[in-house]
Amino acid sequence: MPIREITRRTELSCNTVRKYLASGELEPRYRRPKSPSKLDDYEQILTSWLHRETKRPRKQRRTTKHLHQSSMQMLDHNWMQSNSHKALNHTVR
Repeated sequence: MPIREITRRTELSCNTVRKYLASGELEPRYRRPKSPSKLDDYEQILTSWLHRETKRPRKQRRTTKHLHQSSMQMLDHNWMQSNSHKALNHTVR
């Protein structure tokens, strides 16, 4: 199969396809470095909240918006400003 066809199907660059063909690897392995999150300092608290929420009946569980409001009341820090509920929502998912 031509390299152009592989690049079209995989949406990788020609150079990347050539590199993997030369190395003999079947699938590319991407090593994405772990980047620090704003929520790393609060991971234990949020994890305990989420575990507690999973034990509740489905209709009694709090939404991420409610979890955000609780975190605003409990932890009054700079990172919990206007769009921090989006970061919390991303962390929950």
